[in-house]
Amino acid sequence: MATAALAGFPCLHPPAWLPATAQYFARFMVGGVQVEFSTVEVETGSDSMECVGRGPWEHCVLVPCGPFQVPVVRLELRLATELVRDRADRYQPLVDHFATHGFDAGLLERALVAQGLHG
Repeated sequence: MATAALAGFPCLHPPAWLPATAQYFARFMVGGVQVEFSTVEVETGSDSMECVGRGPWEHCVLVPCGPFQVPVVRLELRLATELVRDRADRYQPLVDHFATHGFDAGLLERALVAQGLHG
């Protein structure tokens, strides 16, 4: 559904299976912003991981995209992923956003523990 919603935008990385991460991935350019999509293909009991298990489905927000409502993973889960990858260019804007807009401290704590970063 996400690729259908963005069919009118430039596709930078067509939807493709990535064996190393066991997921499908795509990237589009929307209004000057790179937007990435990935599937959740690995089972886990955790609700606190960005790309595996039930977390992305239970902890998401719906973002309007044309006539569609696209589920987007909660930023708390994304932050934990970017911290474990040590990608400051990705995690610092999230930290700045949380400083201004707030965040779900419990979800972030669980995400950090799930990534082995806290506990």
